[in-house]
Order: sequence, then C-alpha cells, then structure tokens
Amino acid sequence: MLNSSTTNLVWSHQVPSTNDSIKSYTSGTCFVSNSQTQGRGRNNRAWISHEGNLFFSYKLSHKNINTFLPIIVGVAIHKSLLKLSEKSLFLKWPNDILNHSGKKIAGILIEKLNDDYVIGVGINTQKVDKDNDYAHLDLQVDKLWVLNIIIQNILSEILQPRKETLVYWNENSFFQLNSIVKIHFGEKGNRGVTELIGKVKGLAEDGSLLVFDNSLNKLINIYSGDIVNCRSMH
Repeated sequence: MLNSSTTNLVWSHQVPSTNDSIKSYTSGTCFVSNSQTQGRGRNNRAWISHEGNLFFSYKLSHKNINTFLPIIVGVAIHKSLLKLSEKSLFLKWPNDILNHSGKKIAGILIEKLNDDYVIGVGINTQKVDKDNDYAHLDLQVDKLWVLNIIIQNILSEILQPRKETLVYWNENSFFQLNSIVKIHFGEKGNRGVTELIGKVKGLAEDGSLLVFDNSLNKLINIYSGDIVNCRSMH
C-alpha cells in the first residue's frame, strides 16, 4: 500500500493505457502497470512503454486548479527524482522532464474526467531495452517506494503557495529566461498564425508560458492546449 490514507493502489502486469484503465476507479486511486501497449502523451503521441520502467496514473479530485496542475505535477516529480538520482534534470514546459542533454526522462499527461483529473506519468527509471538508446535514470530502487515519494510530493505541492511553485519551476526550467523558442500551434493556429518565435519570459500565475513575440512586439500567454510543440532554438 501507498503511505497515504487517501490513496488506493491498483497494480497490473499490462494494460493498453493506465489513463484509460483508471477511469472506472474512484478519486484517490493510483493505477500502476508494468507495461503499456498503447501508452500516449500529448496530442496522442505514442509513449514507448518498455516493461520495467514506471507507468502510472493518479486520479485527483480538486477544484480551481485547471491549467496550473501540470506545473504542480511537474515540480513534484522533478523534486522526487532529484531525491532518487544524482543526475541533472530540467523541467520542460508544459509536461516533460529532461536530462542535461535535453532528452526526455519523464512525461506527464493530464486529462479532465468529469469532476476529476487523471494524472498520467511515464518515467524511464532504467534501461530495459538494450536495442534502444533512450534516456533513463538507472534507478535500482523499488517502484512502490518511488510511487510513495511522487504521490506525497504531488499532494504536498498542491498546498504550496503558487508563487513558490513558480519560482522553483523557473529556477529549474530547460527554457532559460530570454532563450529563443519556436512554438507550433497546428492547423487551427493561434491568433491567426501557426508558428511563433519569441523570447521566454518565465511562467504566468496560471501556468501559461510567457513569450515575448518579436513580430508583434508584445508579451503573449501561451497555453499548452493550444500548441503542438515548443522547441528551443539554440
């Protein structure tokens, strides 16, 4: 069991997706699987789920959190992994944790389900596929212990003043202040454009990315639901 009176643990050998499997369970459930056959990230991108790494979803009931929840979860997982690994890790807006080379270590997918949020997390805790050179943490620890740390940090981070969470994110962001990023909005575009290049100015209080648009000469809030991807230009 997880060390929380409000958390129920369900463990499966293999499922298509933990985010889908948890839907029928009550809030406060953590659904873990040894592998996923149809793991996914934002925009339905495939998340390759090698058996032996950590894949779980947590169902949370909370009001007035909306667009800031990915920031809370990202910070909580970043803090958790730093406790377990000596490697340098960075937060990439809106939903990734990268290593020092800019390769993905962990991904987060948050979906709204009626009055609940489903927080899906995939973490490359170790290298389990010798034929694929993917970034990993090389953690030789018990998965249940890792889950305990992450869930407790998520629940704790929710209670933190938003300002403190924002400061932590900006201090550990992969996109450094004033770095140049290229944002793709997809076919529907944003304010009539499909692409934007600008300078990162940190995060706003609602969790959106603040970017100074060079072409419009003004500061713009970028929301994760509007974009396809956001990449560094350096």
